[in-house]
Amino acid sequence: MDPYAVLGISAGFTFKDLSEAYRAVAGAASGRDAETALLRAASAFEVLSRAVGGARARPTSKTSPRSRLAVPLKRLKRALQGLEKSVRQRKLQELSKELRMELLKYMELTSISGHNTSSPLKLGACGLQRNRQGLFRAKMNLEHISLYSSYTANELAVEHHIFLVRLRHLVTSGLKRGLEIAEAFQEAFGVLEKLDLSGTCPVDVFPSQQQTSFSSFLHQQGIRASLNI
Repeated sequence: MDPYAVLGISAGFTFKDLSEAYRAVAGAASGRDAETALLRAASAFEVLSRAVGGARARPTSKTSPRSRLAVPLKRLKRALQGLEKSVRQRKLQELSKELRMELLKYMELTSISGHNTSSPLKLGACGLQRNRQGLFRAKMNLEHISLYSSYTANELAVEHHIFLVRLRHLVTSGLKRGLEIAEAFQEAFGVLEKLDLSGTCPVDVFPSQQQTSFSSFLHQQGIRASLNI
């Protein structure tokens, strides 16, 4: 697959150019091959978006994983890993926001301590998924976090996909400047709120002093986030 040909775009594009081409191709998909055309466009967008998103980065550790919370957090992680996925996600949501933050920091720091700190942040696939009813959702994995929208119509799923990629660009930019992953996400949320986007960003993962101002903006959109334990 030639992603440039799929989206009808030339080298030297901006993220805005790429997004508009993706919307146009996805919006024109119709007939028996509409689903295939949409998924092909989503794959092309994902490939080319990495060309304008900058190099991958891994956050610099500012805190030792051997803190006083390390042992209980390690036990909590192991206990969660022993649960079925649906039960695990429910138990994670029952934890306080502060505890989920500490768990995320612990997972990130132990990941860094166990690998070469120059290795890139793990960026999983970001794209569209289809359910049996023919609806689509956008989903992205970013290190220990999964971000996903509700299943919805094609047009909105494409907007969610574009939003998640934009979020990834902002987060990796923060990481390259030495922010921890939670800080990078929080900074990105602030930028996206000011852009007045039609998309969304994840909710209920990170506590924030701006949580009140963010809540109405986030809950209207349909993106959710979960920790990958």
